[in-house]
Amino acid sequence: MAEGLKKLLEKLTKNYMENKRNRLIAVIGASRPTKGYSSSMGRLVGYKLRESIKKDDMIVTGGVRGVGLDVYRGVINYCKERKISDDQFMLIYPEILIWPPLEYFDYAREINKGLEIRIEGEDMLERREKLAEICDCAVVLNGGWGTLDEVWLFLLKKKPVFGLGYSGGAASYIKKLHDGKHVNNFENIDALIQEVKKMN
Repeated sequence: MAEGLKKLLEKLTKNYMENKRNRLIAVIGASRPTKGYSSSMGRLVGYKLRESIKKDDMIVTGGVRGVGLDVYRGVINYCKERKISDDQFMLIYPEILIWPPLEYFDYAREINKGLEIRIEGEDMLERREKLAEICDCAVVLNGGWGTLDEVWLFLLKKKPVFGLGYSGGAASYIKKLHDGKHVNNFENIDALIQEVKKMN
C-alpha cells in the first residue's frame, strides 16, 4: 500500500476512534453464501438494521461480496427512500486485500457519499480479531469456517451473537449454541432486529 494512502487511513482511523460511536454492530457471513441464504435476506437485514439503530450507532461489515455487499445494498435502499446520505455504515478491511469490491463504491455514489473504510490487520485473521475487539455484537447470516471463527472470537470476548438460523451455513450452528445470553438464534428477521435494538 502506498505510504501516503497508509498515513491517510491511519489519520482517519485515529479520528474515528477519538469520536467512537455508541454501538458498532458487525454483520458477518459468507462471501459466497451457501444453501438457505438469499440476497434479498441480506438486503432486508441491512435495511431493517439501518432503520432501527440509534443516531450514533454504526453497522460494520468485513467488506467482501456476498452477505456484506447485500447488507450494504439494504442500507443504501433505506437511505435512498428517505433521501438521506448515510454515515452509519463502515467497512473494516485487512491491508492484504488492497481494496473492497467496486460495488461498495457504486452503491455509496447512489446516495452521494464516500465509503467509510477502516484498515485493520494485515490479513483476514487479524481483521476478524479486530472486528471482535471493537464491535459490540455480531449478527450472523449464513457463513462458512471464517464466519464460525469470528463467532468464537466474539464469544471469547463475551459479546452477544445474534444468528438468523434459517439462513444456513454457520448461522445454522448458532441454533445448537443458543443460550439466550451470549448466543441467540432467531427464525425471524424482525425478532432478531428487535433483540439487537434492545442491546445496551
